Amino acid sequence: MLNLISFCLFLSFISFVLTQWMKLKTGQNLPPGPTKLPLIGNMHRLVGAVPYVTLRDLSKQYGKELMHLQLGEVSVVVVSSAEVAKLFLKTHDLDFASRPRILAGDEVFYERSDLVFSPYGEYWRQMRKVCMTELLSARTVRSFSYIRQDESHRLLDRVRSSSRAGRPINIVDEVTSFMSSVVCRAAFGSDAYKEFTTME
Repeated sequence: MLNLISFCLFLSFISFVLTQWMKLKTGQNLPPGPTKLPLIGNMHRLVGAVPYVTLRDLSKQYGKELMHLQLGEVSVVVVSSAEVAKLFLKTHDLDFASRPRILAGDEVFYERSDLVFSPYGEYWRQMRKVCMTELLSARTVRSFSYIRQDESHRLLDRVRSSSRAGRPINIVDEVTSFMSSVVCRAAFGSDAYKEFTTME
């Protein structure tokens, strides 16, 4: 019985790999790019180096203005020219304003009904207007200034006490704690970040 289950799993894995391989092979009207591997595409070329340097070197080899990469199941076009980038970001910006449809946007965010994953259109413009007037207005930002001041004083007190005791200070951790505390206090009214870290 175990051998039968193992064989079925092996067959399903092989069929999945072949399906992905065929998807990668049938891309049409795409810019030139490096050879892809099944499942991971070109992700192996971006590991272990600074990504923008790797992309620059690949674009010199495969296409000075446009290059196609396959990152897992996501098809990516890399633009390396200012003139072509202007076409994407300014001339035809409405064609590229929406984010690609992914499963997380459909399942977690109720068919992409949030601001981040919703497609560009009237609904997105209304959501942005609500965010700008209710969340990001100058009056709302000023109303949370006491939280920022309080957390700044706490950060300075921690740095002072560590320096007086001769202990090293990890600035990255301190700034991360500061920002997380400000966001948690503004969003939830209490420092949920510190409560969570003290529980650990």
